[in-house]
Amino acid sequence: MNAKAKTARWRTTERPLDRAFVDDLVAANRTLARLGVLDAFGHVSVRDPRNPHRYLIARSIAPESVTAADILILDLDCQTVDP
Repeated sequence: MNAKAKTARWRTTERPLDRAFVDDLVAANRTLARLGVLDAFGHVSVRDPRNPHRYLIARSIAPESVTAADILILDLDCQTVDP
């Protein structure tokens, strides 16, 4: 199966992203910043549970300032993907 066929298959079977999952990512950024594990240039990323070819990461912002609105979905080539 070629890459385009795999991508198309994921799009048709994808379920909505769980809001709690995004909230946990926000909390991880803020908590690790507060504990001094991350500095202003650090980040936390997680694999998209709906699609192993994507991951979630906050846009370029200090970890202690991350909100749910700052979370982006990227493919493995670091290109943004519409949710």
